[in-house]
Amino acid sequence: MKKALLMLMILLLLGCKNPFATRSADQPSVRRGTWEDPTFYDAVLRNLECSYNEQIIDNFTDCFSDDFLFIPDPEDNAQHPGIFDHWCLEDEVDVTRSIFSSGTTNMFIDLALIDSTMEVNFYPTGDTVRAEVIYDLTVDQDTVSAPRHMAGRAIFYIFEGSGSIWRVFCWEDSKADFPDSSSWGELKAMFAGG
Repeated sequence: MKKALLMLMILLLLGCKNPFATRSADQPSVRRGTWEDPTFYDAVLRNLECSYNEQIIDNFTDCFSDDFLFIPDPEDNAQHPGIFDHWCLEDEVDVTRSIFSSGTTNMFIDLALIDSTMEVNFYPTGDTVRAEVIYDLTVDQDTVSAPRHMAGRAIFYIFEGSGSIWRVFCWEDSKADFPDSSSWGELKAMFAGG
């Protein structure tokens, strides 16, 4: 019995280079692109803008809560029936990934979120911000039927979740009030198959 135990210990020691050495630490995960920890609600909008301009889907995804809801402009909803009926985070990420990969290797996206007004509400269950912004979005993509320039107003409802991290849980979209304008929702509908 002692010989068997001794043999087992020898085999275990032979299998290790140095059983008493400390292992090297795992590399910390490195976030690509421009990113601010969203510990303040306004950082979420900056992260959203940067993730779109830099076309980094992981950063874009991290701007939204798991129970995200998109509400399109009523005209877009009527023009693309059924597309937005149950729009959730998975749809948002899939369509945005398609937009990011729709262009040439030198794809150009320019998003500007401007003229934001914030309304902060404090609740015992968590704080919520209503952020209304004007957006101007240009997407140079190869999908001919999709609009290349979008302008409108977006209302983002942002909440403070666990760990004091802020995320968008609802996005209301409306197109600009000038002729032949396209909304962000219309771009989404075209890439969602509408």
